This record gives sequence, structure tokens and C-alpha cells, in this order.
Amino acid sequence: MKKKRSNKVLGVLGVIANFGLARIAPASSVKRLVKALDSSNEDTSTAAYMALVKLGHKYSKEVLKSCEQPSPGVIQVLGDMGDASVIPELERFASDTKLAEITRESIEALKEIDEGH
Repeated sequence: MKKKRSNKVLGVLGVIANFGLARIAPASSVKRLVKALDSSNEDTSTAAYMALVKLGHKYSKEVLKSCEQPSPGVIQVLGDMGDASVIPELERFASDTKLAEITRESIEALKEIDEGH
């Protein structure tokens, strides 16, 4: 049990560290945050999600570059990061059966944000 707890703590601390480093080394830090986003540990994945959203729209293209095949979590966080310029990239995944629904939701969220500006 102790090992599980320490992994959780290290995972969240790693997310916090990479959030702080993202402005200095965006490519490697964002890649680690994206990897943590798909962690089986809920605390780690939630912390990574919140960190990416907090980094905001300036980092969304880095999120896309960090993974060849985005997971549903990546597609969802892109919708919440607020960068409507990634909509054409997201549309590539709209026909993927595993990603279609979350892709449509993220595109709609980005369109709503874009219309608000």
C-alpha cells in the first residue's frame, strides 16, 4: 500500500514540477504532462488535466505535437484549453470511432469560446 501512495504523490509532484517548467522547456514538459494525463492514477491524471488547462491556449499546439495518436483525454483537454486554431487538427479525429464523440464536444466547446471573443 505504501508504494501506491508514494507513486501517487510522486505523480502529482511530477505534474506540478512539469507545470512550472513548461514556460522554460515547453516541448519536454508538455509531453510529460500529456503522458501523465493518461495515468491510471486519478490524482495524477486530474492534476495533469488541470495543469494543461491552466497553461492555456498558447500550449495547445505543443500538446498536439506531443502525441502521434491523441487519447480521449488529450482531445478533451484541447477543447478546454481554448485555442480554436486547433479545430482543423481535431477534425481529423472526428471519424475515429473511439474519439468521435469527444472530438465533436471539444470542437463545439472551442467554437463557443471563439464566438465569445
